[in-house]
Amino acid sequence: MDLKDEELLNEEYDFSEALKLAQELLNDPNKQRIDMQFTDLEESEEVDEDALEKGDDGKEISDKMFLRLKMASDRVKRYYSDFRNYLTKYSMTFRSNKSGDVYLLKNKIILRVTVFSRALKVYFGLKPKEVDPKYHTVNMSDKKKYDTIPVMLRVSSDRSYKYLLELVDLLASRWKLKESGNQTDIDYTIDLESSSQELLKLLGYEDLVVKRADTRMGDVLPNSVAKNTQVLVTNYNKVSGPKEIYEITVGEISAAFGTKYEVTLPLLKMIGLAPENANYLRVIAKGECKEPVSVRANDYDLLAIKMIVITGGNVVKLI
Repeated sequence: MDLKDEELLNEEYDFSEALKLAQELLNDPNKQRIDMQFTDLEESEEVDEDALEKGDDGKEISDKMFLRLKMASDRVKRYYSDFRNYLTKYSMTFRSNKSGDVYLLKNKIILRVTVFSRALKVYFGLKPKEVDPKYHTVNMSDKKKYDTIPVMLRVSSDRSYKYLLELVDLLASRWKLKESGNQTDIDYTIDLESSSQELLKLLGYEDLVVKRADTRMGDVLPNSVAKNTQVLVTNYNKVSGPKEIYEITVGEISAAFGTKYEVTLPLLKMIGLAPENANYLRVIAKGECKEPVSVRANDYDLLAIKMIVITGGNVVKLI
């Protein structure tokens, strides 16, 4: 496994930790915080047909799947929304449970969709041998819970999304799915927009918001919770050449900008703080955050995220 693959697995693991806490909180009438359990939902939750929750003609999302999507990147939200609409092209029964969405034909699961922070994982009722190697799918036949859906595709790019639609059409051909003639065009992303404060509330830590914070408050918010209060947004301004990093501290942001502006690299260049050749903004933990600030950057110290979030601010990470 190379370093990139290991980083992706770690991201999904952290995402599942925070999600598990959020799910427990939804069922806790006292909204008390619960110690996180180091459990990867993707590997531990079975597809239980008896527990499936009926949707309203495929237009409703269960609360727990909703939480997964709230913590996902904007790119994943768009893929999910477009894919939900594309699937209405074919006549299948839609259900949603705590692990994700499933699509059934005559009460048999033939497609399953799960969500992580930076990717969709889609499982198909296809035979691994009948899938072209170009799709780079994963054979899940060795796991009993994927008996009927052993072909998995990880969708994190436009190319893999294109492959996703092709595999759905292959699935439709194999199962002789009828075309519904009524493909929907619903923009689910509108309801899936999120902020650091909304995510903090969903995770049960909204009572931690204070008027000011410094680097001594790092233990207040668990690391895995802090990571998942970041709003993940696709960075479309890719710059070729070497990375030219400009660093700014949380204290500097608080003192110079307060609550009036969202701090971005273009803004810092415009006022002459960041050099024109800078193409990467990093926020580091130093100084004191005295009020809610909003920041859009490429990278953050974990402690910097905590300082911004617990003072009511918003952290947007460009990915």
